[in-house]
Amino acid sequence: VNMILSPTAIYLALLSLAINGIAICMLSEWKEKSIALRTEFRHISIDLFEASLVLVGVILAVYFSKIWDLMAALLISAFIFRSIGKSLTEVKSFIMDASPEPVIMKKIADIIGATKGVEGFHALRARKVGDRIFLDVHLTFKKGTPVEEAHEIASLVESKLMEAFNGKVDVVIHIEPSNASTL
Repeated sequence: VNMILSPTAIYLALLSLAINGIAICMLSEWKEKSIALRTEFRHISIDLFEASLVLVGVILAVYFSKIWDLMAALLISAFIFRSIGKSLTEVKSFIMDASPEPVIMKKIADIIGATKGVEGFHALRARKVGDRIFLDVHLTFKKGTPVEEAHEIASLVESKLMEAFNGKVDVVIHIEPSNASTL
């Protein structure tokens, strides 16, 4: 069988690669804004990789050996399965909550503990859903601290946490006198 590779097919494949390349450049700037954009970035990256491998595989198969077509197909399959695994792992973290890593919990505790006016804290609970942290904590204050002052300090703790985690934290703070029983 004598295979002929049309120059038009190569030009169209190169045009497709260029368009996908432009789309990847555009999405790379926006992909951190949402899981949908990250998934689309990954999808177009797969398309670009696939198209490149198909083009190279077909050229090598036509001019050298048909084994190159098979090799390209195997590489594409491996890349697709790897990308599916990454996408499923990322989506799972957005639909199922988990505890933040110990280093994040320590950072939260350090921020709370270092805030002037906070006598102590307990019942620190946090969960992570996607890239957001949902936090609940009981702050204790010296007995007799006015509620307004305790509220201002609690708001300061919340602001420090928001700043430390780029606004991706939802904080619920309970205010208690220091002699209250701990949970």
